[in-house]
Order: sequence, then structure tokens, then C-alpha cells
Amino acid sequence: MKKKIFILCLCLFAILYFTSCTSSTNPDPNSQTIKISGNLYLGSIQTSSIKKQSVGTDYLVVATCENGTIRSSLTNSSGSFEINIPKNSPTMISFVNNSTGKYIGTTLFNSQYTALAANQDSSLGDIVLDTTNKYAVTSQNISSSIIDATYKPRLSNHIPVGAGNYGKGSIAAMSISKAGTSSSIDGDTDGTPDLFDADNDGDRILDEFEAISTKATEGIAGSTRIENIVAFPNLKIALSESETFDDPGQTYKLFLAFEIDFANPDNVESIEVVTIPSYASTCKFDQSTAYDFD
Repeated sequence: MKKKIFILCLCLFAILYFTSCTSSTNPDPNSQTIKISGNLYLGSIQTSSIKKQSVGTDYLVVATCENGTIRSSLTNSSGSFEINIPKNSPTMISFVNNSTGKYIGTTLFNSQYTALAANQDSSLGDIVLDTTNKYAVTSQNISSSIIDATYKPRLSNHIPVGAGNYGKGSIAAMSISKAGTSSSIDGDTDGTPDLFDADNDGDRILDEFEAISTKATEGIAGSTRIENIVAFPNLKIALSESETFDDPGQTYKLFLAFEIDFANPDNVESIEVVTIPSYASTCKFDQSTAYDFD
């Protein structure tokens, strides 16, 4: 008999999906990992030049791995970060504003790729995040040996077509011949990881209003206590940032639910929310837990 436990959060709508799902991700000490490091700067990215303007302090670095694992680390006062990720699982590196909880953009490596091969410890050097165009680049080319060349996003004027719009672009830019796949971090190759993409398959319909909506699963491989964790919201983006709502009055707040499958549910007496990010302090947690039995 398997027991599923649901925890439901009611948050202000502006808080993004990743706001709370970060808290539920715990590194698996039994997995083989590598270390990715770098230094974040805020600046501007143009076709002919990259300009650093200030140090990127207090930004959340989010590593989204192809095996379903999610890892995160904050940049320090010098803009530096280190993050451990599973070895040999292609990984996209994105940035979230830690003060607001909003997704900013993903890193474009060597001007045309969005994933690391994750085959060895690597220093990415200086990374410049353009908060206007909503994507980042390394200030110098990095070795092709640590890049996964299969992650080559569609670009428009050298910018990923999903940048700056949570994966919602023009019909011409977003129209693709293939649907997203569950094994890919970026199913519609628009340069926005599915975790943050409001339109994973690029069909111009918000995922939450699709006939079949996918759920993002946290990486917990190797855990002897938890079989599965799924976090799913009603929306990934703010109502004001959407273009496809017919009845906005029905979705004015963000509901975020966590579904947990335990290996030995009869041994679980309670669940405690240990911590949430400071910017999510206005969240209200449901006082009850719901149980269902297979």
C-alpha cells in the first residue's frame, strides 16, 4: 500500500514556480558529482561586444540536469558560485533573482549552446547576465569538450527565441515541427528550460491549459526513504505576463502542490516545512495533509 502526501501552498501570484521547488531539492550524497564554478556579472550583450557593468551578487544559480536533478547555489558578494551536479547528465545553467524569486535567463555557451556535458569539474570563468535581453553568456569561449552540442537552441538575432518571455514567443519564432520530450531539459529548443518555460512544446498554448499537462519531477535518485517528489503549480508565470488567458478571474493566485511518495509510508508520522526563501514569506500553507491509497 503506497501513501501519497500532498502539501498545498497558496502564494502571491508573482512568486514563480521555482520559488518553493528549490527548497525541496536535496543533494544525493551517494551519487557521483562534479563541480561547476564561475563568476557572475550583470551587463549588456551585443553581437560585437560583451560589457560587464556590476557584480552579480545574491543571484540563485540553477542547474537543471537531464536526469531530472535540480541543484542551486547563491552567488556571493564577489559574484562567485560553486555548484555540484550529477556527472555525465547534460545540464543547463540558469539564473533567478534571489530578491524577487523571478527567473531571469539561461546561459548561452560559446554563443550557440545551452548545456554542459557535465563530464568533468569545470570553471566557466566570468558569466555576463543581461537582465534586459534575459539571457547570459560566458565572456570568453570555453572548451568544446565540456559542452553538449546536442543542446543547440533556436536563435533570433543571436538571442534564444524563448528569452525574455518565459518561453512564449511570436508564432514565427516559436512554431516548431516536433513536440517537447520528457527526456530533454528544453523540449522545444527555445533556450528556456522546461522548468521555467510556460510553453514547453512551443505551440503557443500555456502548458497549464493543455489537454495533457506535464509535471516537473525533482531529482531524488538513490534515496531509500522517498520514491518520488513532484511539484506542480497552476501557473508558472504572472497573470500580467500571459497572453493566452480567456478568464483571468479564475487564476489570480498561485497554488503550488508537492506530492511525495514514501518507500515506507507507515513509518511517516508527519512532515515539517523547514524553511522557505525570504521572498516567499507571504505564502500560506494548508493546515491539512491529504492521503490517498493505491
